[in-house]
Amino acid sequence: MLPQMVDADRIREAVLSLLADGPDRVRAKSLGVDIRRNDGALVAADVLADFAARARRTRV
Repeated sequence: MLPQMVDADRIREAVLSLLADGPDRVRAKSLGVDIRRNDGALVAADVLADFAARARRTRV
């Protein structure tokens, strides 16, 4: 985790580290397979739609 105040070079290093081949990338790929297998995009869209509807109701 990066501190709250950090320069662009440090952020760049962290992003490149996550994008590099390694355990984080392998795990992300595995999670992606699980999400697609379980209609994750559809489920996520439904959750976001429900959240937006509730947010509109509570603003009134």
